[in-house]
Amino acid sequence: HAPVTFKCTHCSEVMCSSCVHVLRRKGGQPLFLCPLCSHKCQRLGGEKKKKAFMEFLQRTAKLPWAYLAGRSKRDE
Repeated sequence: HAPVTFKCTHCSEVMCSSCVHVLRRKGGQPLFLCPLCSHKCQRLGGEKKKKAFMEFLQRTAKLPWAYLAGRSKRDE
């Protein structure tokens, strides 16, 4: 069984992310709809946090340097 990740705001039905209907709107956030009553669903546990682009760049830039730093210490 898949974990419950959404709850309908109208009928209170709970469902997994593969059961909820997703309406993707151009230039906007996706709309999650209940498959039973077609009302809006809320993600349980709050909204999914989107990772910041700069945070991604910082981690990506550190990877090669961390590898090279570890390698130079082994070569000594």
